[in-house]
Amino acid sequence: MKVLVVNCFEKSPVGASSFGCFYRIVSTLLSESFLHYSDVSKPDLICRKYDNLKEYVLNWEIDILNDTARVKARSFDQIDLICICGDMKILPWDRKCYQVVNLLNMALKTFKPVLSCSGAAFFSTFTMGTSGVRCEVINHPFGDKRSKLRTYPFYSKGLTLLSSTWLDNELGDLYTYNTDDKYWKPVCNIGFFRSVKLLREI
Repeated sequence: MKVLVVNCFEKSPVGASSFGCFYRIVSTLLSESFLHYSDVSKPDLICRKYDNLKEYVLNWEIDILNDTARVKARSFDQIDLICICGDMKILPWDRKCYQVVNLLNMALKTFKPVLSCSGAAFFSTFTMGTSGVRCEVINHPFGDKRSKLRTYPFYSKGLTLLSSTWLDNELGDLYTYNTDDKYWKPVCNIGFFRSVKLLREI
């Protein structure tokens, strides 16, 4: 049994200590679960940081089916369980989190089990709410009240694979700017609301 344990804590002594605690709990629980099965080998736990998942993640928007993509797909397929934990100092829509969001979206599409704990639960919620859509939040990082949308001075269409979006931090809606008709169009919801504003205080 292969278990991918993903560290979504900030890079600090506190983050390292918190992840170490989570890892020990996962390791202990899984080891004890297999104690009575002599024909089953001990679970193989693989640790990765949230921005170091390239060997398991396919970018389904641009990757072609070449040898490299096949190797990544096989590596992902061999994972039986994903365990992810983190604090709420890293936002799931941050550009540096694309790999872990892609990983969670792949797990969602393939029905692979995921255990999301603490702040990392936001990553799973965000992935389910947006279906893994890649976007650049232009009123980054915590968004604004929707009442400010009409006077927002910056409009950007973004790239084909990375659309520019505006985050409503009260309802959790993401908007893109329609340059043809000159209006902001709601595209999806990040899966949680109002708590976005609370992240400022953490």
